Amino acid sequence: MKDWKSKKLGEIMTLKYGSGLPERSRIKGNIPVYGSNGIVGFHNVAKVKESGVIVGRKGSAGEVVYSATSFFPIDTTYYVESNLVIKINRPKKHCRSKCGAWFKPR
Repeated sequence: MKDWKSKKLGEIMTLKYGSGLPERSRIKGNIPVYGSNGIVGFHNVAKVKESGVIVGRKGSAGEVVYSATSFFPIDTTYYVESNLVIKINRPKKHCRSKCGAWFKPR
């Protein structure tokens, strides 16, 4: 751990707003749609085209979820945009708050 550097979160990542996608507007597909408490449905288009971290913004504010696949975060969430690779210590497809994570440069 001697190679670890202390940084402010804003130096390594940005929280971006999810987008509105009401259930009636979703088209059947295999892309998970995330709300502030996890997967709330599926759609045919991903807003984020890689794995990532989703943070609850409304309802379950602060709830952290990891998606190992492309996903669509709705407007009750933030998602992490980073120039770092995010690795999760539990190799699940979707992981909730108890996941440990580490970051390294891309």
